[in-house]
Amino acid sequence: MIEITIADRAQIAEILERRANEVASFKSDMEEKVSDKAGTKIQFYAFPGSVELAIAREVLRLRRLADKIKPREISEEDES
Repeated sequence: MIEITIADRAQIAEILERRANEVASFKSDMEEKVSDKAGTKIQFYAFPGSVELAIAREVLRLRRLADKIKPREISEEDES
């Protein structure tokens, strides 16, 4: 089994957070493009079975996974 270092965990968490932000920005970019074409503000809603709901769930999943793998901060008490 491969040992994952604290630095590796921090990098993995950063990648997961970046991917979550990319997925989240995709939704807002699409809303903006559709709004421009429609000439009015359009907002997508996350209904069951919708792409918007799948995107929202994926963002949450990635962020939870990033929080789970992110190394905790080392406090001064832990160092002593």
